[in-house]
Parts: sequence; C-alpha cells; structure tokens
Amino acid sequence: MVLIYMNSSILESLAVGFLQGIFEWLPVSSKTIVMLFSSLGLGKPLVLSYIIGLAIQGGTVFAAIAYFWREILEVMLLKNRKLFVYLIVVTFSTCLTGLPLYVVFTRFLLLGEEFLSLITAMIGFLLLIQALILSRLKTGAKKLTNVNVFDSFILGFAQGLSATPGISRSGVTVAVLLYLGYNVDDALKLSFLASIPVNLGASILILILEKPDVLYLDTASLSLAFLVSVVTGFATIKLLLFVAKRYSYKLTLVLGIATMAIGLATAIALR
Repeated sequence: MVLIYMNSSILESLAVGFLQGIFEWLPVSSKTIVMLFSSLGLGKPLVLSYIIGLAIQGGTVFAAIAYFWREILEVMLLKNRKLFVYLIVVTFSTCLTGLPLYVVFTRFLLLGEEFLSLITAMIGFLLLIQALILSRLKTGAKKLTNVNVFDSFILGFAQGLSATPGISRSGVTVAVLLYLGYNVDDALKLSFLASIPVNLGASILILILEKPDVLYLDTASLSLAFLVSVVTGFATIKLLLFVAKRYSYKLTLVLGIATMAIGLATAIALR
C-alpha cells in the first residue's frame, strides 16, 4: 500500500512497490528507502514521503502471512497460546512508542523540508550505528518456544522506535532478540511475525489520520504499488531472510555510508 499523487506514473508505482517488497526483509529500513526515493527521486514533500514509507509496509503483510501461514493458523485457532500472547503484548507495547514518535516526526518533517540534505545525512548516521550494534551481537540458544511476556514487551517497545526515519524495524527487533539470547533463525521469525499486526495496523492508521491526503489518491497507482510489493515480497522473502541472517550488519553499513554520502552531496549541490 502506498500514498501516491494522482499524476504519479506507473513506473513510479512499480518502483515504490518493488523497493518495499525487497527491503522489508532486510535490516535497512524499508520505510526509509521508500521515503528517500519519494523525496529525493520523485520530488514528493518530505512529510508525505515519510507517510508513504510507513503506509506501504502494509503490502508486504500479505507476503509475510503467506510465508508464515502455519504459525498464523495456529494463532487463529488458539493452538499456540504462547505465540498468541506474544503477538498481543508486542503489538500493545509497539503502540506505546510508535504512535507518539509518528506524531512527532510528521510534525518535524513538515517543518524540515529545507533541511532535507541534513535529515538524509542523519538517517545515514543512524544506519551506521545499527550496523555497529548488529556486528557485535551473537546468536543465542533461546527458541521461539521460549518467548515470554517480558521479552515480548521489550521487543514491542523497541519495535515502536522504528517509527523514526533511519531505524530499521527488522534491524532493531532482531538486535533486541539476539541481545535477549535468541538464536538468529527464531529471532528473524519472531521479528517478522511481530511485523504482521503492526504493519497492517500502521497502514490502516495512516488512512484514518491522513484522510486529506487519502482523498488525492490515485486508486490505480495505489493498487499497482500494493500488488507489486506483495508479489515482490513473497518472491524474495526466503532468499532475503537468508541474506539478512548472514550479512545483516554489512548491508546496514553499506546503506548507511551511501545514505550519508547522498545527504552530503545534496547539501553541497544546494549551496
């Protein structure tokens, strides 16, 4: 799902949907990639680009549901009560940090259009910090079956921080789970299971809170970007989760350097 102006081209919709479908599974903040592409590449207002980056995450929810269908079915049939409680707690605690940060950054970015290059460089800096943290964490022994209410609350609280541009939802949640002692495979699984209710809820919330922008949506472009993100996400999830498990901090490091370079280059060009 993505908020796009009525005059947006089919290629723009394809590109935005493709970026979301690819970067959702990597610890490099898909919403930030979409935000920078929309603002720097397509010339969208910065605050709208931020909203786009959050709203579009709903598209890959369906890819995640298709991939984790067994776990989702167990939750829906209440066959896995521990996982059910995990999703309830992690969603609740995500709202505690995510909603206030969303309000703060929509206001900040609305006033920060003239500081786009600085904001871009700051986002790159945040990505570099994440890369450093990920490089120092090691896999633990805890499994999905060991998840408890305390871990769920801490994870959700951290997940809410990803409303901040430059902070990757998957990156921060996997880092927290590794710190709490989970093995990397189950950390990735828990991270993306937690993303399903949160990303879907974020998309719905955007449509409610940003109703004036919704009135200007191009339904065809919206549907196309949504479909592309679902198809791309489903086609790449297995491969990219494999890549994320082995090269997460390297990917984040490269993206952080590139983003900082873009921000600095933009600042120099505008002088």
